[in-house]
Amino acid sequence: MLMPNKHDSYIFLDFDGVLNTERWQRHCMAAGLPTEDGFGPVFDPEAVENLATIMEAVPGAKVVITSSWKWEGLEKMKRLWTERRLPGVLLDIAPDFVPNFDDEAFEKILQGELPVGRGADIRAWQEQNGAAGKPYVILDDLPDFYPDQQPHYIETDPRVGITLEDAVRGIGILNEKLIPVLLLGDYRPAFQQADAIGERRTPGCH
Repeated sequence: MLMPNKHDSYIFLDFDGVLNTERWQRHCMAAGLPTEDGFGPVFDPEAVENLATIMEAVPGAKVVITSSWKWEGLEKMKRLWTERRLPGVLLDIAPDFVPNFDDEAFEKILQGELPVGRGADIRAWQEQNGAAGKPYVILDDLPDFYPDQQPHYIETDPRVGITLEDAVRGIGILNEKLIPVLLLGDYRPAFQQADAIGERRTPGCH
């Protein structure tokens, strides 16, 4: 069990469709660049930069991998994080949560009352690591989550992955603030909001 710091927050991160994008794979193929390395498909630098925007604006944010890449194990994911020079701190990988499949549980699954999938994996990780109630954001291209997780969920477009707009929304979720996002025009005000958000945290929002 991990012992969270009172200022910790968590980014539950998918890879495919978030950092591994269709756009970058097409670019690499067209340019004759490698599309994979020893870990798998190479990540889109723009998507990685947008993830870095969150990490820089929310220093207590730590990454928990929910992607199927986690099946390679935490140590390999930590090597990936280091060798690809990804931003921030990779803390852990989420478990594969499997409920006890008695008749009652099976009926709840059929009725949609007991989800299985990444929403369940995230909840299990939070409960196992004393992180229930801590700020968190989910970055994924598929909506496989509980209703009460939806306000924390940012659905990315697998063509382009995490965008600047997604990053600014993520900062707001982690800091429990509503941040207006510029959809067009000069993005600098949005960056300034993101950079300053840590200085404007309200008491009790840890």
